Amino acid sequence: MPGRDIVVKFLETLEAALKDAHLRLKETEQRFLESEEVNTKSSCALTAKDSKVR
Repeated sequence: MPGRDIVVKFLETLEAALKDAHLRLKETEQRFLESEEVNTKSSCALTAKDSKVR
C-alpha cells in the first residue's frame, strides 16, 4: 500500500502544480492583452498626431 500512497501523493502534487501553472498562464495572458490594448491606443494616438503635424 505505501507505493500506492506515494503515487497518489505525487498525482495530487502534480495536479496542484498544473492548476497553479494554468492560473499563472491565464494571468500572463490577461496582462499581455491589456498591454496590447494600451500599445494599440498609443500607436493610434501617435499616428493621429503625426498626421496632424504633416
